[in-house]
Amino acid sequence: MRSRRPPRRQRPPAARTLDLKKLAAWRLERGLTLAQVQELTGIPRSTLCDFEQGRTVLQLHKLLDIIRLYELDLFELAALFRLKVASPGHLRLFRSACEQTGRSGQEALEDLIIRFYLENSSVAHHLKK
Repeated sequence: MRSRRPPRRQRPPAARTLDLKKLAAWRLERGLTLAQVQELTGIPRSTLCDFEQGRTVLQLHKLLDIIRLYELDLFELAALFRLKVASPGHLRLFRSACEQTGRSGQEALEDLIIRFYLENSSVAHHLKK
């Protein structure tokens, strides 16, 4: 008789969708231990560890608590969710420009949208007359 292999454990969907290695790296960059994150968020240390390793899923409100605690910016959120909003080179240039001007990524994007709208809308055309 052939012995059956145990079924391979599937990673939770969050582990396939989110870049959890980056989340752990950002925690370390901010000088936080799992125990400190537990104290500040109320999420058990073992759950945090399992989440960073992709072995469990967090409820959305707990993930949001971590995102707020780590003060993740627009670029980090895009990386966390594996979003490809632009090439890595363009994102580096955009981030560098934001840092040089003291603007957040969100502020810069809002300015870009407003400027684009004003320069390209018929409303702006009539206002310029």
